[in-house]
Amino acid sequence: VKFPGGESLGDVRLRLQNFINHLVINHRGNVAVVSHRVVCKVLICMLLGLDDSKFWNVRIDCGGITIFDYDNGVFILVKHNDTSYFSVMQSHRLRDF
Repeated sequence: VKFPGGESLGDVRLRLQNFINHLVINHRGNVAVVSHRVVCKVLICMLLGLDDSKFWNVRIDCGGITIFDYDNGVFILVKHNDTSYFSVMQSHRLRDF
């Protein structure tokens, strides 16, 4: 589904693929990527090799931190959706959409 004038998940994925290719080629070491939930979920799917049909199977809470390592052309999920730094809010479950 595409909002009028907006992007489909496939459009977002293509934009992210170009972005990730740029990062891999031009940046060594640690890189922080901060974005909106939909973009983060598409990125997580992409890095895990999942297609867009799995978009709703990926949960990420507001402020959730996901960490990937990149080694020899492969992205490895290290941590997903970490919100432990929200110690004050631990009793309030944040929902995905």
